[in-house]
Amino acid sequence: MKGLSHIKTIAFLFLLLAAVGAKGQDYEKILKSDSTSWITCHLELEFKTEGLAYVNNKDSLLYYNDYGSADYYCVGRLREENGKLWITYSEHPSEEVLLVDMDLEVGDEFPVTPYHVAHVVEINYENSRKVIVFDFVSPFWGGEPLKFIEGVGRNFMVFEWYDNIDWNYQSCKFDGDEQVYSTANPLFEDCVFVSTSIDELTKEKDIIEVYPNPAQNEIRICFADSQETPMEICLLNLCGTVIKTIPATSGTAILHVDDLCSGVYGYTIRCGGNAKNGKIVIAK
Repeated sequence: MKGLSHIKTIAFLFLLLAAVGAKGQDYEKILKSDSTSWITCHLELEFKTEGLAYVNNKDSLLYYNDYGSADYYCVGRLREENGKLWITYSEHPSEEVLLVDMDLEVGDEFPVTPYHVAHVVEINYENSRKVIVFDFVSPFWGGEPLKFIEGVGRNFMVFEWYDNIDWNYQSCKFDGDEQVYSTANPLFEDCVFVSTSIDELTKEKDIIEVYPNPAQNEIRICFADSQETPMEICLLNLCGTVIKTIPATSGTAILHVDDLCSGVYGYTIRCGGNAKNGKIVIAK
């Protein structure tokens, strides 16, 4: 009898370990079919523009076309397993970063960027998909909190190592040519961001180059000779507060940043009624 009881105990432990090991295997995959893509609305200071994130699932390389242009850049390589999605960023090839974990429970914490930790406050289901809701709430996208959506990914994607959490919003998802997800956020209609107050970007010929990026001591902004109206260059922190301002009329303007700490900053270049925004990394 003792031997039978011992066998039952071993069998129970085996089943328990098997159940634990199988945790997460029933989640709907994010990367499926031949390709996966997301229509993404990108926020750059006061400008909001559409883009496309795309991954060929054969090589798992994630590409993104910034500001809705035709030019893609490689963000990094994705890897998915048992409800978890990792990325190895192109700019940090030696470190794999966990992007999504569908096994999280209420109260768990998750490092959503190298600088931000969010906590799970709610778990619910939308259209049979598990949704994990965090305590990080975006002030930009209608007050929507950060979410992990089963089979879809994060509602706020991070395409660069230094990105702010909610610069990129995933409005809808495609598996191959099939649209499989569209957000219920009222700011979006049919995968398109709805706005009536988006300023025009300065023409590309008006601003030649902003470099170096990353910068250490100074940032140089080169302008085309065709520029006729006076310009103002502003450097901002991630809260949108202006911390440096210099005027510029033509040629090359130099913005000294040797007194600033390492981190990500935004810049605004104004010319008449138009403006061009971007971000730059200061690395000491």
